[in-house]
Amino acid sequence: MSLDQMINSLASFYQQYTLAVVVVAIGLLIMIYRNPKESFKFLVFLLFMAAVIYAIGLFGETVNTGVGGKEQMIHKTEDASQ
Repeated sequence: MSLDQMINSLASFYQQYTLAVVVVAIGLLIMIYRNPKESFKFLVFLLFMAAVIYAIGLFGETVNTGVGGKEQMIHKTEDASQ
C-alpha cells in the first residue's frame, strides 16, 4: 500500500464517519490538554502500532508475491516437461 492509497483511504474514512472522527479528535485534544506527558506516550504508542501493522502488511504482500512467482515457475516447469 503506497502513501497515496493510505491518504485516500483515510480521506474516505473521514467522509464516511465524520462524526466519529470529530469525536475522537476532540477526545484526543482533551486528553492532551489535561495530561500532555501521558498523551504523548499514548500517541507514540499509536504511531508505533501503526508502523508495525504497516510493516506486517508489506511483509504479507511480499510473501504473496513470492508464492505467486513460485507457483508460476512450477507450472512453467510442468508444462515444459510434458
